[in-house]
Amino acid sequence: MRPQYDATIILGCKPGDSSKTRTIRGAQLILDGLCKTLILVGNKEETAYMIRLAKEARVPAERIAANGESKNTVDNAYYAKQISRNLNAQKIALVTSAYHLERALAIFRHLFGSQFLIVPIGVDDNPSSDEKRREEGLQRLIPLLKLFAEGDDENMKRAASLIPSNE
Repeated sequence: MRPQYDATIILGCKPGDSSKTRTIRGAQLILDGLCKTLILVGNKEETAYMIRLAKEARVPAERIAANGESKNTVDNAYYAKQISRNLNAQKIALVTSAYHLERALAIFRHLFGSQFLIVPIGVDDNPSSDEKRREEGLQRLIPLLKLFAEGDDENMKRAASLIPSNE
């Protein structure tokens, strides 16, 4: 069976149930033969946790690429794009929590640009009411993406670095 995706990007979050659900969903795409490589992005703690979970799920280490330098979703997209370019991955599954998917997908599609196909895969977890409220507020920022040319990853990353950590 030919893989459906060149890579699956899994967005990091605080180690725990949500991070585990995301990682297991991405690992399943590898194990089902639907994806070639897992790209794990987040901060150092998040990526270390996801790498451990992916290996425990029997994903071969050589099929895992990770970057632990992210402070926010734009950073996740920026570093994932660098890895995707190195892998020559153009058809990509994006795995994150369902409540976070709309904003993450908008950021990834805009930052990556039209030469990449980003397919959303939301996982159900149980976000707190504070997490939901925070995400609703951040979704209001999606129109600001239009301030940047599609695919302008460098300027988007530079602008995101001005925002305090955790978005």
